[in-house]
Amino acid sequence: LQFKRTPKHYCCYGFAIGVTLILFSFQSENNSPGVLDTLRAQEINQSYQAECGTCHFDFHPSLLPAESWQKMMGDLSNHFGEDASLSSSMTAELEKYLLSNSSEKFQTEASYRISRSLDREKHPMSIVQSDYWKRKHRSIAQETFKRKKIRSRLNCIACHPSSQKGLFEDAEISIPDGKAREI
Repeated sequence: LQFKRTPKHYCCYGFAIGVTLILFSFQSENNSPGVLDTLRAQEINQSYQAECGTCHFDFHPSLLPAESWQKMMGDLSNHFGEDASLSSSMTAELEKYLLSNSSEKFQTEASYRISRSLDREKHPMSIVQSDYWKRKHRSIAQETFKRKKIRSRLNCIACHPSSQKGLFEDAEISIPDGKAREI
């Protein structure tokens, strides 16, 4: 097989290679999520939002590893000092959602970096205790988290408008009652 070597043909070859790579990214061999899986996962799970988001910010599952979500869902009667028990069917539904979108399975920079920063042996239960979270927020004064529109370090959506979809892009950060964060 002989290939023509003109700029026009090189452009076509590059396009064909790009399309091939994109198609292979939809589902990789090791069952990690591909592009389509990640886009589907960005949809907000209504049951999770209703059951968990009524008491606190419904953290995106990509902020903790699967082991942490399993541990948390296995002891809902003592959920940070509260009884958050659910029916077994609702627990199973939520656990499936959490595990299939945990930090190891979701493809964003934040989930990757969070996953890599965690000590797996400890099964972290608090997102704000991860080294990555601390590093990304170290330049923010504690008083900032106490502002009326933020209220807490746990209120991600106050500064990260796409956080419920698992997206924490630096370019989208907007700190209420303050100027946009410099990166």
